[in-house]
Amino acid sequence: MLEQDRIKINFMARGKWEEVKTGLKQFCSSATSITIRFHEEQDEFILERVSYEGFVPKRIRLEYDPLVPRIKYCCCDPQEHRGEITFKLVNGSAIYLVDSRVVLLKDIVFVLSSCVTGDV
Repeated sequence: MLEQDRIKINFMARGKWEEVKTGLKQFCSSATSITIRFHEEQDEFILERVSYEGFVPKRIRLEYDPLVPRIKYCCCDPQEHRGEITFKLVNGSAIYLVDSRVVLLKDIVFVLSSCVTGDV
């Protein structure tokens, strides 16, 4: 990768991280049958499913790594699903990659939120 492209992707990746967090926040506000809380810091985002009795052991933790750049996630479920979202520059725009495949934001939000809803 050219140095110029690396500088662009590093700059654009932070915006992509913000898009993922915004998508997950919108999901939280639209969830009707369950209650989901989120905790946010600059480079960390956690979604937790809440029941009336307290916390249900379903949550996902996302961490943005600006040095690579990438988003690492860990679903705290029995299978402990883990992975990372990376970025690629295409025609001057940053796109999401999961396992070297291009993935749309809506699909990322669905899969990540399913960790707390149990839909997948």
